Amino acid sequence: MRICLATTILLLSVSSPGLSVSDSTDQLNTRVQRLEMEVLQLRQENVALSAKLAEIQKLVSERLPPIAGAADAEQGTCQQRIEKLGKERENLKKLGLQDRHPDVSRITAKIQTISSECEVGQTQR
Repeated sequence: MRICLATTILLLSVSSPGLSVSDSTDQLNTRVQRLEMEVLQLRQENVALSAKLAEIQKLVSERLPPIAGAADAEQGTCQQRIEKLGKERENLKKLGLQDRHPDVSRITAKIQTISSECEVGQTQR
């Protein structure tokens, strides 16, 4: 935040015409007030963007655990793995994802693969 603020002030001071010796105190005060107002605006924007960032991070944290949980389903018996993956798929659907969403499709394909592997494994025993 401080770096951004300092960079902004530096850019404003470089981009605006240089002050000559003849500039009056009133002009300097006006310029300082304008810069202070810009700093306040930047702080307000920072607060708003921080709130949006927190909101996005919350959404990401809510959606990632179900996806990451699918990897945990690698362990266990065939039926347990299928049930865990089925629950993960239902959680994704509850979040509003459709069957054609890549994560839902991947879990569905994984369930089908495990089912076929389990059937083959049971017939070989």
